[in-house]
Amino acid sequence: MTDDIQAKRQRLQKMVETEPSTPTEGVNHVAVIVLELERSVRFYHDVLGMTLTSVAPNRDEPRSTHANIALGQGTMLSLFDFPNVTHQAVEGVGGLMHLALSLPRQRFEKIEGSLNANKVSYQRIHDSIYIKDPDGMTLELTLVS
Repeated sequence: MTDDIQAKRQRLQKMVETEPSTPTEGVNHVAVIVLELERSVRFYHDVLGMTLTSVAPNRDEPRSTHANIALGQGTMLSLFDFPNVTHQAVEGVGGLMHLALSLPRQRFEKIEGSLNANKVSYQRIHDSIYIKDPDGMTLELTLVS
């Protein structure tokens, strides 16, 4: 490891607070553009067993539909289809690396079974499952002890 990397980590470590005072109440929603809304909703609902909570016109674009999937603790995964957006996002600076979701053991095992039953490929690393949603966004499903 280079001295520059170590120095950067030490500078950042000095900023860590033992009693954080975050000005927000958490994540309200994560907004994601999808190519085929019904396909994505079926994946999250049917394969991952998540709850679809609402479907509505997108208030910013009348030809776009907005579907909310409950992630837990009031956080939503908001899926949007925009008719003029068809290119695949690439991983890079400013982009989403992956979305990590915490799951209790029973749900974790149920989802792993559903992935197998639906022939969805995934990678299991220790207590995490990595999968791609229908549009290629990486999800990490993490087992909570």
